[in-house]
Amino acid sequence: MKLRIKAGILACLMICSLFISTLPTVFAYEGTPEFIRIGLYYASTAKESVNITSTGGISLLVTDDTQSIPLCADESVSKVLVKRDDCYHAELRQAFDTYEEAWEMKSALMKEGYPAFTAYRGGNYRVWIGVCSGKSEAQESAGGLDVQILPPNEKSVLVYIGDAVWMGVADDTMHLTVAPIDGTLAVEGTGYRGSVQFMRHTTGDMTVVNVVDFDDYLCGVVPREVSASWNYEVVKAQAVVSRTFAITNLNKYKKYGFNLDATTNSQAYAGIKIEHEASNRAVKETHGEVVLYNGKPANVYFFASSGGKTGTAKDAWGGDDQPYLKSIDDPYENPEKATRARWEMRFTADELKEKLAAKDVHIGDITNVTVEYSSSGSGRVIRTVFHGTNGTKEYLRENVRWVLGVYSAAFSVSRSGEAPKVKLSLSELTKSISKMPAANRSILGSISASGAITVKTVDTIQSLSGNAEGSGDFIFTGRGWGHGVGMSQWGAKGMAEAGFGYKEIIEYYFTGTQVG
Repeated sequence: MKLRIKAGILACLMICSLFISTLPTVFAYEGTPEFIRIGLYYASTAKESVNITSTGGISLLVTDDTQSIPLCADESVSKVLVKRDDCYHAELRQAFDTYEEAWEMKSALMKEGYPAFTAYRGGNYRVWIGVCSGKSEAQESAGGLDVQILPPNEKSVLVYIGDAVWMGVADDTMHLTVAPIDGTLAVEGTGYRGSVQFMRHTTGDMTVVNVVDFDDYLCGVVPREVSASWNYEVVKAQAVVSRTFAITNLNKYKKYGFNLDATTNSQAYAGIKIEHEASNRAVKETHGEVVLYNGKPANVYFFASSGGKTGTAKDAWGGDDQPYLKSIDDPYENPEKATRARWEMRFTADELKEKLAAKDVHIGDITNVTVEYSSSGSGRVIRTVFHGTNGTKEYLRENVRWVLGVYSAAFSVSRSGEAPKVKLSLSELTKSISKMPAANRSILGSISASGAITVKTVDTIQSLSGNAEGSGDFIFTGRGWGHGVGMSQWGAKGMAEAGFGYKEIIEYYFTGTQVG
């Protein structure tokens, strides 16, 4: 199959791709970066091969942080497979100045029966022969040609059209980029704007990155985070907050070679399929607007619902609190409609034991769960302790959510079933009670679910703690969904429906900030 290479297309790609392949590292606070790099597959999600389809032909380039070099392009190609290359190849010792020269040599060799294909390595066009599992096989595939044998290269990838290799790329500093000649690309069936870059690190993984216009990225984020059918002011508020979050987190995945990933670890990004006219318009109308505190982009966060009160950053993650991330009342969030504004989850003692064991925590049978709340008044748990027959295990702040799968850290714990029996000895009980005022002292008839004895006196009611084994489920009763820091999306919806504009919404949830 001979691929048609158009000089005009390549010249255009050479100019345009300089802009799509790089991302500014310095930006003005009043603006936003022009492009952003989003990790689609990397580390544990990395793939050995990835299918790419295009609505208007495919071009191949190699790029780094400063330049982009077009390799080849064909308007008739609508699908390629990019594969991690862990094979041996025979390489002709002759290097070629242009792709066309390498293509002609490759075509001539194919007519003689050699499994040849074009390649790019070390700044030169090459011809490789064979996709082999070993050195001897590679040598045999080259017959009597003047070649050198290339062992597996941890930086190398192969691009296939059907069963045939179109191009091999192996370079220590530059990476393969696949771009549409016209239209858009799809990666494993999901459409994206911009181009797709393939990077290999020393681990051997193949990282897949979408290099996309910054606002096009937001068009694939905003309707994933809030419904585009909600009040338009909410959608605009989400656009500004998502833009600000991206700007302040540009270095989050620097070690992988991109800015943010496509999951909720950053912001949920779904590409073209999720785009909506209303959210696209909101992104466009708020172009360049960010949340500022003292003239700089604020570290903003958002979540689904607060259940009536937000938390502080210290509540969720510890460390120092930001003055604009305070715990505030959230009266506009409708608890009857907001997702998980109120919730209850039940676990048997055995289920809690299993969840802890899944985290390699083994403390025997679970006898109790105790919690300590934040002093901010947000009602969020900052310490959860699981008590077992063989010890205890403590989790701080948000960490308990990832152990149990509860919706937020704003919860209380109780137990169902019959009242537990007190384990305090008579002497311990008498000693404890004797320290309280003597007048009209009496022990009430029931024991609380936490194992406490309530002792009533004339002027006070106090609790004496004691170890107790409950008989029923552990009941986690909570409110809200998410970490609870920053903007409640359901609260923002309520504010918009009450007549507030997007800037007012943002400045309410982020105390002391301005949108600019």
